[in-house]
Amino acid sequence: MSIEEKIVEIFASYAECPKEEINVDTEIESLGLSSFSFIQIIVTIEETYQIEFSMDDLRVEKFISIQNCANRVKELMCGR
Repeated sequence: MSIEEKIVEIFASYAECPKEEINVDTEIESLGLSSFSFIQIIVTIEETYQIEFSMDDLRVEKFISIQNCANRVKELMCGR
């Protein structure tokens, strides 16, 4: 499973819409996530990939789509 596919799966597990409607181009804001759900997603991603997002990484303008999130995960994994 690719990083993108796994992150889509993680977001889908918390989203208020069917998994079939979610892909890497999905805007995170459109998923109807509560702030608590968003934090749970971030923690799940960090634990899954053994990375840590900085506070700057979590700004709304950096997490526009699931692809943006996947790209940052890849960057953080390369920097280990």
